[in-house]
Amino acid sequence: MINPKYQEKSRLLDGDTCILFVHGILSSPNFFRKMTRSLPDNYSYLNILLPGHGTTLSDFAKVNMKDWENYCAEKLALLREKYSRIVVVGHSMGNLLLVDEINKNADKIAGAILIDVPLIGHITTKGLETMFKATFNEEKEKDKIDSSVKDNKSIKIEHYYELPYFLPAFIELLWKMHKVRRDFAEFPVRSYVFQSAKDELVSPLSNNYINRNSLAQLTVMPGTGHFYFPKSQRELIVSRICELYEDQAQAASGEKADS
Repeated sequence: MINPKYQEKSRLLDGDTCILFVHGILSSPNFFRKMTRSLPDNYSYLNILLPGHGTTLSDFAKVNMKDWENYCAEKLALLREKYSRIVVVGHSMGNLLLVDEINKNADKIAGAILIDVPLIGHITTKGLETMFKATFNEEKEKDKIDSSVKDNKSIKIEHYYELPYFLPAFIELLWKMHKVRRDFAEFPVRSYVFQSAKDELVSPLSNNYINRNSLAQLTVMPGTGHFYFPKSQRELIVSRICELYEDQAQAASGEKADS
């Protein structure tokens, strides 16, 4: 059973444009919660929960990358039936799912916001510490970064000997990173890419591949981590989401006027 704390959130209004939010591995829609709360009331959005997340380790162990790919594709197909323009927003693995799917079918995709794109990962002491915090309840009280990890993670395990259950998913994740790294230069839509300057899990070498895409505008955010964003950086991301949303709404209005 899915923990209500991590359930999908949506506001699907009438109109031309909608935003699709896709979180990363072990995370949840909570990563985008403050962003969605900052959106104007007339914006439509769907903040999904990937299969196997928001529940137990045994449920997580039953799903794989193909399940996540299919779910992302299904949600895009659902939104394409209702809306003529879709802005996509991803974090971490969510970016990989979106980029790979949109490279196959960019129909109605108006733009993308990509946050912490893991084209190349790195293992640092801080990264290992973050991953353990994302898995076990080992956060420190009154620590902003630790609190952000605790708020976003949706899979919990009690014992270290359960860690092998995660291995298949992370092996598939490495392959997905390789595939999207190879193909990112061909990503066919306008994108704003935000990479954390002090990301514990994503190597800054990822930026080299992002810069190969002429439609991607890269911003390296100071004072941020893989899960933690100060208010100023979050507001910048939301402003770019609104920019893409309003651009497309205006374009859709223009198309109606022309017809």
